[in-house]
Order: sequence, then C-alpha cells, then structure tokens
Amino acid sequence: MGGYRFAANLVILPHGLYYGPVSVALAATAIDAYQRGAIVPERYRGRAGQPTPVQEAEYARLAEAGSLPVAALA
Repeated sequence: MGGYRFAANLVILPHGLYYGPVSVALAATAIDAYQRGAIVPERYRGRAGQPTPVQEAEYARLAEAGSLPVAALA
C-alpha cells in the first residue's frame, strides 16, 4: 500500500480493512486477529468503500469494546 516512504500501511482483504502506519509486529497482530475473526483498534483507519459517518461509528464501537468481530461490520 502506498504512502510516504516511512509509512507502512496494511489493507486486509476481502473486507478492505485499513491500518496504518504499522510496524511488522502490529501488522502481524492485526492479521492474526483478523484470522480469528476480530478487528483490533490499534492503528485501525477504517474500511474501503464506507462513508465517513459509517467508519466513525464503527471505530467508536471498536474503541469502546477494545475489539470488534468481523461479523459485526455493517
């Protein structure tokens, strides 16, 4: 994923989850959580194709709960 040369970015497909900037360790944590069916809030930036209000509401639920099941995505 693009960005400035020091920005490590991650997109997890097929749900289009964006994280960034992330280290290798944080990328591994996000991928591991996704494989278990969860989304972690650290460096989560939202989902591709979702309007801003939907992303903001989703992030608020994620931040409050500390984790969000992938199945709970709108």
